[in-house]
Amino acid sequence: MRLCVGSRHMGDGVLSRARPAAPPTPPVWSPSGQISTTTLLFQVLPPDPAMWRLKIAQGGSPWLKTTNNHVGRQVWEFDPNMGTAEEIAAVQKVRELFREHRFEMKHSADLLMRLQFAKDNPLEINLPNIKLEDHDDVTEEVVLTSVRRAISCYSTLQAHDGHWPGDFGGPMFLMPGLIIVLSVTGALNTVLSPEHQREIRRYLYNHQNKDGGWGLHIEGHSTMFGSALTYVSLRLLGEGPDDGDGAMQTARTWILDHGGATAITSWGKFWLSVLGVFEWYGNNPLPPEMWLLPYFLPVHPGRMWCHCRMVYLPMSYIYGKRFVGPITPTVLSLRKELYACPYQQIDWNRARNECAKEDLYYPHPLIQDIIWASLHKVVEPVLMHSPGSMLREKALHIVMQHIHYEDESTRYICIGPVNKGAFYYEQGSSSRYRTLYRCHTGAVSVQYGMGSFRCIECQDPSRISTSTKPVWCGARCTVRFGPVLNMLSCWIEDPNSEAFKLHLPRVYDYLWIAEDGMKMQGYNGSQLWDTAFTVQAIISTDLSEEYGPTLKRAHDYIKDSQVLEDCPGDLSFWHRHISKGGWTFCTADHGWPVSDCTAEGLMASVLLSKISPEIVGEPLCAGRIYDAVNVILSLMNRDGGFAAYELTRSYAWLEVSTCKCIFPCLQFLHGIFIFTYF
Repeated sequence: MRLCVGSRHMGDGVLSRARPAAPPTPPVWSPSGQISTTTLLFQVLPPDPAMWRLKIAQGGSPWLKTTNNHVGRQVWEFDPNMGTAEEIAAVQKVRELFREHRFEMKHSADLLMRLQFAKDNPLEINLPNIKLEDHDDVTEEVVLTSVRRAISCYSTLQAHDGHWPGDFGGPMFLMPGLIIVLSVTGALNTVLSPEHQREIRRYLYNHQNKDGGWGLHIEGHSTMFGSALTYVSLRLLGEGPDDGDGAMQTARTWILDHGGATAITSWGKFWLSVLGVFEWYGNNPLPPEMWLLPYFLPVHPGRMWCHCRMVYLPMSYIYGKRFVGPITPTVLSLRKELYACPYQQIDWNRARNECAKEDLYYPHPLIQDIIWASLHKVVEPVLMHSPGSMLREKALHIVMQHIHYEDESTRYICIGPVNKGAFYYEQGSSSRYRTLYRCHTGAVSVQYGMGSFRCIECQDPSRISTSTKPVWCGARCTVRFGPVLNMLSCWIEDPNSEAFKLHLPRVYDYLWIAEDGMKMQGYNGSQLWDTAFTVQAIISTDLSEEYGPTLKRAHDYIKDSQVLEDCPGDLSFWHRHISKGGWTFCTADHGWPVSDCTAEGLMASVLLSKISPEIVGEPLCAGRIYDAVNVILSLMNRDGGFAAYELTRSYAWLEVSTCKCIFPCLQFLHGIFIFTYF
């Protein structure tokens, strides 16, 4: 099972074509504390969307590569000629409503998309609205009517290529990486139009906490990681130190009151160093020479879990190059704004291991600090000067080969957004489980395999209620930080390269807009995942014949999104698993099949094959079904569990000793997400 932080919220109302003639009314609050989607859609907004439009399965650029004619691709485009003055005012009204209630309702309701689909796919249903009192009987007729209304409503949200698009946002740390990379490469105003930048600023302001800071995700408490990077993003987007009706000043106050940006986590130190407002000497090492080690060593990056590997890969290249962007007046100003003391007086060696208490979910073990200090003070100076620099150049060359392979294999979408990062819970197989418990505050906490755990909110390990039944076990957190990092690596290698140009149009695959503004998603969508479950749900109602067109479109999407070829070349050399026959979480172009996504895609295909082709289309051929089964079986580990992307390649003891040293940027996640290191 997979849940994205800030997962898709589909609202709580049923679409209706009727709209009262009265002026817009305030939002109605549901028992869950969220604004009624029906009220917002049909009492506040006119039926047409204004200005922004969701484009499905379209290319539009000669720099885009695809295996299936862009099926599943979802991109928002701004059209200055769309929308009347009334419609634009109505959209602004719903944005104001979100901002007014932003502390009570953190999630958007995808109203811009819903408006567009309400016009494109009007709801045609003549069924009574079921309302039952507490003591009324729930008859079969009542249930069937409710099910028909639900499926009819949900069918209007289906895209023409068969999938169900929607918001897959939530994390706050993804957008800053994109803004920084576009800024240092000089592509910010080329890739992001003024309208894009305005909506991004809206989103960042909307999700600022009351104390002035920003969290790791939209529901999180303020952290130095979230606050410093979001503040920097707003400055790069043109906001001044005192703009935002005081929001920038309160953000800066939060940062300085909590120790300044030297207390940011490892990923934050990395991004600030790229921008030029932090010194590389204040970073713990990310040596690219790890890729030169023989594979039989347990610390070889090829043994890392793929998401860790694909983030460490470009990070090690950028670190090895010690890349720093142009030192602009904004960068010089940020050097003054982010720190409690003059920039020239900062002790960068001490800053390497500084971390604000709000971010420190798992303190560094002493052995980790010793290893980092040894690499930093002994190994790095050797590799930065001749003859050691020749070894570094060789390592950087190998790393770039792997980066280009990943880019080509995924059509420059990459495994996730910080290569263009995201988090989701993913059930996995491991001998070391973490267990979620609840604290006295009601916050979820984590018990680690070694018995160390603490409350996310109060940070007090003594106040965890371990008698409470666990709410989740055996989960693994996905960390995605790749097209953005890969894109920067390609630019560092050659600013005029074709590879960099091929990355740029894929930025839009990760951007999504709703009434809270424009966000960067944790994936390029959840297309296959949502479609497969929707098919299974509709078929389970025994109403397949009534909703044949919906199922047929979904069937087409499932068939079109199956991965039909393995990655090119020697898979073992590139540390890749087989792909042919699998399904990804989203689109075929993404190119990284997952065991559970493949299982759900296969299940939906088998169920659809039992229905007449005249209703749902021709079934998946036997050969492709066998290929899917082959992918699933190939991902069974020795302990009987199934891995997600690749078989387990490493050892449990690395969880304690090596992984956190090799990939230190994972440190800030402890306590919020659950990990299984391979």
